Amino acid sequence: MLERNKEIVKNLNTIIQENNLEEFLAFFTDDVRWTKVGDKSAQGKENLRQVIKSLGDAPPPSTVTFEAMVGEGDTIAAYGSLTVEVEKGVTISQDFCDVYHFRGDKIAELRAFNITPEENLR
Repeated sequence: MLERNKEIVKNLNTIIQENNLEEFLAFFTDDVRWTKVGDKSAQGKENLRQVIKSLGDAPPPSTVTFEAMVGEGDTIAAYGSLTVEVEKGVTISQDFCDVYHFRGDKIAELRAFNITPEENLR
């Protein structure tokens, strides 16, 4: 089960980079709890759809690199780094730790922690 859930997390992050909202939403339960800590949150797939749409034309991460994934039971924690374009021609790196709780083959809860290292804020 843990290996299957790790593959689902990897596949989800591929879909995020492809910027396909409906394929992204297919990974989640209808009653998903999604929290980007310190930023936005959503309860339910329809609310999550609206939160993602509210981001407008913000580009998805151009790279996602996992340093490790660890799991226990129905929970996977994945951490690593990503790059994202914050304005035309300006890309920054962020470190992340995402914690996924699964119900079957779907993600029932996601808590995302993103930190922009100080050197990227100058």
